[in-house]
Amino acid sequence: MIENRRRFIRFETEDILEVRPLPEIAKKIKVVSKDFSLIGICFFSEYQWEKGQVLLIEYFLPEELEPVKIKANVVWAEFVDEKKGFLVGVEILDIEEKNAEKFLHHYFKKIKEKFFE
Repeated sequence: MIENRRRFIRFETEDILEVRPLPEIAKKIKVVSKDFSLIGICFFSEYQWEKGQVLLIEYFLPEELEPVKIKANVVWAEFVDEKKGFLVGVEILDIEEKNAEKFLHHYFKKIKEKFFE
């Protein structure tokens, strides 16, 4: 039997993210999330991010005008196919304080939708 070692439930999403490496001031790359939890995000990217690379992610939540800025570390990346590019898994290191509550609300809203509605 395969053991699930995840500490938090992941929810499938197709949210828009803008990603760029830190500390460089580089062009933001638009990507689409595959899933997320309170401690990690998985997304598709045409760009191959490297394990250990630190990223600044602007997470555009549905119904919010301002994105949540998240600092994250690339844990893994693997090539999927020519159309989707790479699937990238990141661990959340920090969420900007002013919008952290919005990110938490988005997560708990997904819990409510899945288990209580």
